[in-house]
Amino acid sequence: RSKDGGASWTAANGGLSGAWMEGLAGSPRAATPFARASVGLYRRDAAGAWSEVQSPFAEGKKADPGLFFDRATAGVVWAFDGAKLWRSADDGRRWVEMKLRELKLRDIVKGKTAQAQFESFTQDPGDPRILYAGAWSSNEAGLAVSKSVDGGINWKPAGQGLPGEAVAQLLAEAPGVIFARVGPSLYRTDDAAASWQQLSGFPSGQLRRLVIDSSTPARLFAATKEGFFRSTDSGANWTKVGGGIEKEDVEDVVVAPDGRVFAGHFHGVSQSRDGGATWALLSAGLPNTDVRALALFGSAPMRLAAGTAGNGVFSIELP
Repeated sequence: RSKDGGASWTAANGGLSGAWMEGLAGSPRAATPFARASVGLYRRDAAGAWSEVQSPFAEGKKADPGLFFDRATAGVVWAFDGAKLWRSADDGRRWVEMKLRELKLRDIVKGKTAQAQFESFTQDPGDPRILYAGAWSSNEAGLAVSKSVDGGINWKPAGQGLPGEAVAQLLAEAPGVIFARVGPSLYRTDDAAASWQQLSGFPSGQLRRLVIDSSTPARLFAATKEGFFRSTDSGANWTKVGGGIEKEDVEDVVVAPDGRVFAGHFHGVSQSRDGGATWALLSAGLPNTDVRALALFGSAPMRLAAGTAGNGVFSIELP
């Protein structure tokens, strides 16, 4: 672990040395990140050791749930995997499965058999009880997103205007303003999922990651195989940016609460302090610069973790 703003990285493996990292999940509100490796899901404790997480997501096999850190309550983490949703109140040590409302006979008779699916997940910034879930498979328009207003107990269809396809990612920008990534397209709702509109200016190409800059209203970043893009008008228009990473195939990107942007790519990690216009490489100390995943976690100080292709996890303390 480095405390010099990224001048040098050090290993933060503690049980994950040599692992091929597929994803990292963390939050400045949480002291313990999660790592999705080729061999399973791992959680890092306060001492820096990683331990595999199977129960309750998988017994005797690799667990691979999606993870979301609650916006309102520190220590609360949500996990989702297909048709199930779990909640933890202690940074992921213990999990409780949310008991979703069962279908009633009158619903079945009326043909209302759609249940919430959990391919993607987000929470409304204005009310932590309002949750949104994106489906992994939907053959019927209007069912690609479900919404709960009671903290995840009851769910109703909220995908009017979305195609009947998988929703790979959901992002909340402001109360009632949600983005949905469906295939190569981006959709936005401004009325809490009562209706959705496709954003025609979204960049084409293979999208790696879409993130919102919480420090600057209406600013988003999209990391694609064809370059790095920025929107300053809530996704309506996009401009290719990235002086210093124009030719990089960016795998992951995270934005710190102060607006600093970090991008992980084949040559390591780059940092931007001007909204993605220019970048500085931060790779000293990385024995394998093929960075596949990034995550911010903790506060005072906040840390940045980088997951590599075959050398586990490295971290720095951000000044």
